[in-house]
Amino acid sequence: MYIVGGVIEEGSEFFVAAPGRSRKLLAGIGCVALATTVALVDLWTGTEFSLLPLYAAPTAAAAWLVGARLGLAASVASAIALLGVDSMEHSRHPGFAYWNALGAGAVFAGLALALSSLRDVLRRERSAARVDDLTGAHTQRDFYEAVELEIRRAERVPRPMTLAYIDIDDFRRFNDTAGRDAGDQVLRRTADVLKRNTRVTDLVGRVGGDEFAVLLPETD
Repeated sequence: MYIVGGVIEEGSEFFVAAPGRSRKLLAGIGCVALATTVALVDLWTGTEFSLLPLYAAPTAAAAWLVGARLGLAASVASAIALLGVDSMEHSRHPGFAYWNALGAGAVFAGLALALSSLRDVLRRERSAARVDDLTGAHTQRDFYEAVELEIRRAERVPRPMTLAYIDIDDFRRFNDTAGRDAGDQVLRRTADVLKRNTRVTDLVGRVGGDEFAVLLPETD
């Protein structure tokens, strides 16, 4: 279940969940369990097969799902698991085991940082596509997608819906007279007033240069 500007809808792609403490804890436990499982399988298969790439799986999962910190912690856990396996399989040369674990840990840490950075970039791009940088209102594309979604829901269960369009009078003349900075301030102020005077279930969007729209579900 997801929320689109306060509107609940199954399977919506507008909602981006922020990991909470419980999610981080579960992800940490899962990464430790995965690293332990890989180590046990590595011991069971012996030295004939190299499972080194599988040791990177906990790091990749933690960095992508949660972030860099848990990814780095998972890389340490994977390196320790690899160290334990190598120490048992090559007990006569413990230095090799430490060297392999150190090298693998560095690679895992680099993977964690790279994946977490890519994850952050994708989240910023997704957020930029949904929210207008200047006003903080929803972008035209995101707003119209939400309207289309609400229309589909209204077709399943008949109920009222109101769509309000707001145009700022004489904005171009004001923008030319007072300057672009003052015009931007007017746009930000307009969006702020609209957001503060609408409900949580309503959606405010900037659909043009000086045009705003408000989606009001359950409103006749």
